[in-house]
Amino acid sequence: MELAAEAAKLAYAAAGSPLPVATTVERAYLRRAVGLPEGARRALLLMAAAGSADLAAIHRAGDVLGLQAPDVHAAEATTGLVVERGGRLEFVHPLARAAVYHAAPPADRREAHRALAAVATDPDDADRRAWHLAAAATGRDAAAATALEAAGRRARERAAHASAAAAFEEAARLSEPGEARMARLLAAAENAWMAGNGGQAIKLLEAARRLDPGGGLRLDIDDLAGHIALRQGAVREGFRMQVATAQAVQRTDRLKAIRILVDAALAAYGAGYPAEILPATEQALKLLRPDDPADVAACVHVAYGALAILAGRGSEGPRHLRASVDLFRSISVASWDPLLFACAGTAGNFLREAETGRELLSQALSGAREYAPAAALPTVLFMIGRDAATTERWAEARGYYEEGARLARDTTQFIWLACILTGLAWLDALEGRDEECRSHAAEGRALSERYGLSFFTAWSLTALAELDLGLGRPEAAIVHLVGCQALLAEMQVLDPDLAPAPLLVDAYLRVGRVDDARTEARDYQQLAEAKGQPFALARAARVRGLLAADDEFEAEFEAALRHHDGTPDTFERARTQLCYGERLRRARRRVQARRQLRAALAAFDRLGARPWAARALTELIASGESARVRDDNSRHSLTPQELQVALALAEGRTTREAAAKLYLSPKTIEYHLRNVYDKLEIRSREELASMLRAAG
Repeated sequence: MELAAEAAKLAYAAAGSPLPVATTVERAYLRRAVGLPEGARRALLLMAAAGSADLAAIHRAGDVLGLQAPDVHAAEATTGLVVERGGRLEFVHPLARAAVYHAAPPADRREAHRALAAVATDPDDADRRAWHLAAAATGRDAAAATALEAAGRRARERAAHASAAAAFEEAARLSEPGEARMARLLAAAENAWMAGNGGQAIKLLEAARRLDPGGGLRLDIDDLAGHIALRQGAVREGFRMQVATAQAVQRTDRLKAIRILVDAALAAYGAGYPAEILPATEQALKLLRPDDPADVAACVHVAYGALAILAGRGSEGPRHLRASVDLFRSISVASWDPLLFACAGTAGNFLREAETGRELLSQALSGAREYAPAAALPTVLFMIGRDAATTERWAEARGYYEEGARLARDTTQFIWLACILTGLAWLDALEGRDEECRSHAAEGRALSERYGLSFFTAWSLTALAELDLGLGRPEAAIVHLVGCQALLAEMQVLDPDLAPAPLLVDAYLRVGRVDDARTEARDYQQLAEAKGQPFALARAARVRGLLAADDEFEAEFEAALRHHDGTPDTFERARTQLCYGERLRRARRRVQARRQLRAALAAFDRLGARPWAARALTELIASGESARVRDDNSRHSLTPQELQVALALAEGRTTREAAAKLYLSPKTIEYHLRNVYDKLEIRSREELASMLRAAG
């Protein structure tokens, strides 16, 4: 990116007037060139235009300009301006280079760049040659624009999206108004978005749209504009734009239309109202043919399956998600694009099964770190964080969530920021972090209400209810749960995994509202049976166990535990064991109660679910057993970002590689690594990797 950014500045500078030497330091550097012969000053400008360049290249470019060898040697010997390092000439400071370059007349700067372009004949210098051609141009220049477009394609192929955006944008500036310029602006916008610069992408799209009112490129512009609008919060507008684009495209490019529909549906579900979004996935399913590529088919099955689950279409949704899992197994992760990463994470999360789809989540994370652009990471990090939060990896979940929130803010993807914040609030609630839960829920809800993301508003209410239930405030929990239930009903979200009924039954029973609890249980049972997935069936059986007679509850709780065997959710299983133990103790079956309560306490303690561990401990003591909560500060000794850094380095990455993958500076990586070493009392990366492997 340094070459592209620097060269772009020089291209504009070369085309304009001499820039003022603005700082005292620059003027001081420039005084060191006073008294040089004209040829030496031109050679010095040549070095400034080249940046860091090998001596041979400078001499060849000097020959093109008609400079003599003594001129170049005099420039090389300028005290305090340039220095030779390993056969390359470099300025002693960027301001020294800037002073020399900016003080020269524009015509001289362009002449220097033309000479440098002329001698950059090695294929490895193609990008540098393209930027020198751009800096030498005085206006529209087809040759320079073509060279920069090629440089942009090469940068895109190596996932250097910021460099690609700069190259395509400069190529567009040098192009005549028309289709080629429009295509280059669109390519610049695509790469700017993938690099995480949504503001730049939108400006480039607006510039492209002004060039031509119609045509295929206009549809591509509308597609990308809708894609960005969806993620920045204009959900309904972006969804409508992408669906309209897909309808226009499907006559000429059926596969592209399918992908647009899938992309729109998966990004729009945060607005709720799945019945309004589902037709887009049904259309994609109709367009799909048996011989279509596996990646396209997998995306369609994920989108339709997820929306069918939210809309309450029974077992139909899970069936399509399982079909997608089989298709994903035939697709190399190296070929996944941002849409496939999102689909893989969605499939694993929506199934919520112990086995099926689990590998997709780990593939999505490792693949995204390796291949995905910045714009794709918030989605994947949320999916992985959500999965970790439903297993025993709560510290990892917090790390992924917080990294995802940071990247979502940086890339202005407000729908994923709202989603991640409400996920954090839920995790805070289960850990008993009162202030953090309320803060995250409030910010997540504010974003959700600002952008019409009713789905995540419901999540924030569930998080607050979980907090109140854990801290023994069932009346307050009921208020949040009833509000959540009303909102889900308004949106017609009928997924039993999201329904607050199991929590409401628990809360109602704690305040003596048995009839209300029975009504909730009856309605929930129908949803769970229709879906037929182990997570929903386990919660339904637990609810039945809470309400069953003394001679019937044991069978219901045992059924719930069997269903939990098919899910990865450690916390929900422990909650069932706690409820089971409570009923057994109240039925005076203390020995059996202790077995369930011990298991619940151990799980809550392992997770760090402090309020729930305290509740299980109280019940266990009431059963006649002495027990205590484990005091293990090391469980939470690493901050989320320290854990992210530790995991990245333990995988064998260098400091710079870890910095690139986590979008942090190498100095920040080293700072966190020192803290990790101090907290874990280790002194090498080998020890770190060994310790993390031992901890799972």
